[in-house]
Amino acid sequence: MNIDCQKYLIYDQDGNDIAFSDIGIADLTQFYWPKLYNGENIFTVTQGANVTFTWREPRKVGAY
Repeated sequence: MNIDCQKYLIYDQDGNDIAFSDIGIADLTQFYWPKLYNGENIFTVTQGANVTFTWREPRKVGAY
């Protein structure tokens, strides 16, 4: 499962959207969309899930 925090979407490995209700999310106001901030980011994962974080850092054109 992939979570796109920029577009607020959840989808499977094939790119198909997953309905929030299919994974037990009934109230989106109670769902935390992960965000990475400068410095240390701490996430707690329960129930033995495997988690991989992938992110893109903004790059200024012409920066070195």
